[in-house]
Amino acid sequence: MRRHVPAVMLQLGLVLCACLMPVPAPAGVLPDLVLEDLAVGGDCSVSIKLANRGTAALPTSAYPSATLTIGTSFTRTLEGVDLSKVLSPPGGTLTFVPSGIRIDGTKTLSVTIDATHVVAESNESNNSITRTLTCTTPLPDLALTSLGLASGCRPSFRVKNVGTTVAQDSIFNAQIQRTFDGLASGVLRLGTLDPAHVLKNPGGEITYVEPDYRVYGSYLYKFIGAFTDANAGNNAFVQGFAIGNPCVSTRPPHDLQPYEASVRWDTNRCVVALGLRNNGPGPMHPAVLDPANDTMLKILRDGQVDSWPRLNVESLKAPGSTLHHNYAIPLGTWQVRFILQGSVADANPSNDELTKTVTCAAPPSKLFPGPR
Repeated sequence: MRRHVPAVMLQLGLVLCACLMPVPAPAGVLPDLVLEDLAVGGDCSVSIKLANRGTAALPTSAYPSATLTIGTSFTRTLEGVDLSKVLSPPGGTLTFVPSGIRIDGTKTLSVTIDATHVVAESNESNNSITRTLTCTTPLPDLALTSLGLASGCRPSFRVKNVGTTVAQDSIFNAQIQRTFDGLASGVLRLGTLDPAHVLKNPGGEITYVEPDYRVYGSYLYKFIGAFTDANAGNNAFVQGFAIGNPCVSTRPPHDLQPYEASVRWDTNRCVVALGLRNNGPGPMHPAVLDPANDTMLKILRDGQVDSWPRLNVESLKAPGSTLHHNYAIPLGTWQVRFILQGSVADANPSNDELTKTVTCAAPPSKLFPGPR
């Protein structure tokens, strides 16, 4: 026995089925992604202007699948470019500045959006743009801006980034040469002076105060080494202080003196232990510690030059500090003369020498060994 479906019910079913089917967009109603401009900014960064010039919104599927490519080294999905989906509605525009892409000199750059055509658009021919861009990368401008006196008559100076751009980390390898009283007095590494990299940003400024040294005469600080910035004319600062200034001394602050020489037997030889002392009145002039200004000890034995070692006088920086230097001599009695020599004078040149007669005699047990 057959059942017949009423014609009315059949027609109703067809209507419901048609309502559930997606309605295709009218012909020509599609989005249209357009690369409208490619430009370079004042800091040499690249900016890309995109727009949806179509008559329909971008489908949601476009964001994880469509890509923006810049040259051969940069690719990002649309959802990584348009975080707020401002390109979705018709007429939406976006300016995108990719990080890490800068123009240095002249460079031809090509940008493409949706190169694989995953988005159906009303115009597929406007998805790429090529421009030749030119820019000179701006440099930071580190300047030594002042030199003065801190408490205890210690020299101090300021460094400031007076430029308009962020400095690269490599700039902190630069060094500042100190020249005190016309003598090289060591270098200061910028990264050590500014561990927090305050000078990296425009307007950043640091102040450095010498921890140990006081003023003697003229002081010069100057950037040296592999260092390039926008204005080399402000990379040095020199200051002379008049003798009438209460901080200025007419003599160097240190007074090195060889003050004693004693003999001892040490492993089959005699050793003269020479004592040196910094009599002050102040800490050692920094030029003494610079490798360019050797402090030498000229040693004469019976009037003949026997040795001429370079002294490491770092331990004599503070007033009252001492240092011992060992000098080997053969058996016998000798007149030994010790003379301090160097390119940096001290407060009392008259005590830079010590002459002493010393005798080296082996202990009896060394001359006549007993029975075994």
